[in-house]
Amino acid sequence: MTKRDLEHISVLIVDTDWTTALGLASMAHAIDIRNCERALYGADALKALRHFPADVIICGKDVRFPGAPEFIRSVRTGRASTNRFVPIILLTENAPQKAKDSALEAGVTEFLEGDITPERLYEHIRMVIEAPRPFVKSGLFFGPDRRRRQLSFLGAVDRRAGESLHIR
Repeated sequence: MTKRDLEHISVLIVDTDWTTALGLASMAHAIDIRNCERALYGADALKALRHFPADVIICGKDVRFPGAPEFIRSVRTGRASTNRFVPIILLTENAPQKAKDSALEAGVTEFLEGDITPERLYEHIRMVIEAPRPFVKSGLFFGPDRRRRQLSFLGAVDRRAGESLHIR
């Protein structure tokens, strides 16, 4: 996948800091993503998803933004969710492990930690598009498998009891 291949990708940027959201949109534009929508909070993002079919969601730097885990969980399991399989990349900067664990439990796809550059953003978007993780339904959890691995066959049942893998 080249940067040119991203010009048809739709990205929803969710960040409580409008300046950061604009900076992320500029970075997306730098890697040839032309279709970006921005939302300040999870509730705004859920409304935006009703009319904006995002291929990727990027949540801003503060993993603790009001409602982040609730927003992610709503995308994954909410009745009004328009695409529960959409990749969600969470940008983190010095986030405590507890906050990251909460995002993982909610169903985040990837973390982009540290300094964000257009190149690093491109690599993460490319990774979630070209190598999507299988989705797992286990108890109350529904989201991408937290382990990066290759499946030997589709529709496998994992070693852990009650965990089934969903291939989309």
